[in-house]
Amino acid sequence: MCSSRAVFPIPACPRTTRYPLRPTCALVSRFSTTARSARRPKRLASSAPVHVLESKCLPQGSWRWREYHLRSVHRREGIIFAASLAERQLPPTTVSSEVKENIVTWSTRELADLAGTTVNTVRHYHSIGLLQAPERSYNGYKRYRVGHLVRLIQVRRLAELGVPLANVEAAGPSGLAVPGGLGELDTQVQAEIKRLHVARADIAAILRDNAPVDTPRGFESMASRLSEADRALIHVFARLYDTESMANLKQMVAAESEDLRRDFDNLPVDSDGVTRQRVVHRISAEDANWRSPDPPWSIESVVGLRGAADIYETLSAVLQELYNSAQHDVVRRADVYASETEHSLVSAS
Repeated sequence: MCSSRAVFPIPACPRTTRYPLRPTCALVSRFSTTARSARRPKRLASSAPVHVLESKCLPQGSWRWREYHLRSVHRREGIIFAASLAERQLPPTTVSSEVKENIVTWSTRELADLAGTTVNTVRHYHSIGLLQAPERSYNGYKRYRVGHLVRLIQVRRLAELGVPLANVEAAGPSGLAVPGGLGELDTQVQAEIKRLHVARADIAAILRDNAPVDTPRGFESMASRLSEADRALIHVFARLYDTESMANLKQMVAAESEDLRRDFDNLPVDSDGVTRQRVVHRISAEDANWRSPDPPWSIESVVGLRGAADIYETLSAVLQELYNSAQHDVVRRADVYASETEHSLVSAS
């Protein structure tokens, strides 16, 4: 028990005593290294060296450590602690104003729930500057107010309209503004709606015909008869040719007989010349050499490449990758046979 001579004079606390003040003599008796230093307290000099209490004495960040700001004076016989009430400063943001003014505040989780979003979204808005950082209470927790709630709801509304977060300007007297107005945004939304309508029609066609998901558009009804290599080649054609040319391709693929498609797909790599030539004659008879790098549609319908040389080189590389050597040889022979037949017809005329 501390002697009456060791009691420090403690002025009244400048704030409402939310937590009871701990007598300074108790602090001295608890943390002093010797009983002698507790019985013989000394007045702190204004020029005495001071340092913030270490965490081994009081947990750093606790309300006592934050609120009392204890100082220590190093002496030969030990360390004397005193509560320097004259220098006691409250944190910049405390709950005292909230209690006095009876202001309603929310935590980050409560604010996110009220605005219909997530805590990560609130933190992201803080990081990009769309939402100002709130004040903190005495224990370090964020306390959001009505202004933060309104701002967050406004930003969420613009995000629902499709406004990029980078285009959301600072709020002014009339609220949030979008650079350039909503005309450009409306055009983008219309294009997105059109794209979604097309995607929905494609999904409906795939479900109706029970086609593979990667089936090219317009080929859903015949997708079950196409091999994986054929579907991949049609995808490449769709990137190179316009809608009219793809319609011609669709007619050729639909007209190809099931027997010819099966013979071509099952053609082994080590097949002999007779077998290959038989498949070539069948392709020529049905005019179904749509797998050629020089397909029977005009080069003017090509999209995105410089000319016929680029088209031929691209399709040749694709054919070599998708089909085996025997199938590639059959396609080449069919092209030669078609060219010779056309030349003969021109000469005869």
